[in-house]
Amino acid sequence: MKLLITFGLLLISLLPTQAQSFGTHWIASPQVDSTSQVWFKQLFVMPQRPHRATLTVISTGYFAVYVNNWKVDLASIAPYRSYGDTLTKGICYDVTRFMRRDSNVVAVWYSPVFPRIEPRQLSVSLVTTDSQGRTSVHNSDSGWLCHRATRSLNADGGETIDGQSYPLKWYNGFTDQVLWQPAVNIKASPQLGYTIEEHFRPQMKMQKIRNQNYFDLVGDTVYYEFGLGFYGNLRVTIRDAKPGQVLHIGNLTYICNGKTDEQAISRFAPAYYRRIPIWGKNFRHKQIQNFEAIELAPVWPTF
Repeated sequence: MKLLITFGLLLISLLPTQAQSFGTHWIASPQVDSTSQVWFKQLFVMPQRPHRATLTVISTGYFAVYVNNWKVDLASIAPYRSYGDTLTKGICYDVTRFMRRDSNVVAVWYSPVFPRIEPRQLSVSLVTTDSQGRTSVHNSDSGWLCHRATRSLNADGGETIDGQSYPLKWYNGFTDQVLWQPAVNIKASPQLGYTIEEHFRPQMKMQKIRNQNYFDLVGDTVYYEFGLGFYGNLRVTIRDAKPGQVLHIGNLTYICNGKTDEQAISRFAPAYYRRIPIWGKNFRHKQIQNFEAIELAPVWPTF
């Protein structure tokens, strides 16, 4: 019995912890709307490589985190949310291995969960410890820069992607900062708490990639049949599209850039699929070079 109690206490100590909003430092895009995804980034200059570094990201939506061009986790979507979950959640990452001496770029891609206006988008805290045990805390503020991402949520429950915009890697350094805006500080009610996830959290990860079983031509629409239904994202490789050509791929809308073998990939709006239509003005089914189902499922960490 004592052993079970001890194990239970240990398990509780590792579960997500609750905190109060006074510990957050919320930032957002100056123009908040109900559907736009936003890129955020900040430059940190350090005299030496940190002995240890942790990065805590709290959000009302989904996010992907990059440090010095590296994505810091293997999750396809973070944080994990069951259907309808709009709670404010955060994840604490150990980013020590990504840090370096001198310049360090921390970048976060934010997406709302559902189309709705939410003034609180991100709160980020970087905590570094040097070899002497001295700790520094760097919280998000109006010194962060932001830029509207090349995709947004749409009314069909998917994403609209502009393949013509912003060809550079957005999470790189600050050579293009003239295109970015300062983020704005957002005050939050002290009654609004959040959950920090560090251990025992499920992660939505890719389980399998597969192609369609066959396709049917029906008028100007091609239906791709995957046989067994799945929950996940879509990845379509397109050739010989005209710049600005718009393709509708299930609930995904893609604006083509006209380059050879461009890809339309859904990211923050997974859905259930089986038979997926593709259509659009001047669309020809031979433009589709490859169509892949990226199956996602929650995976619990093992220790």
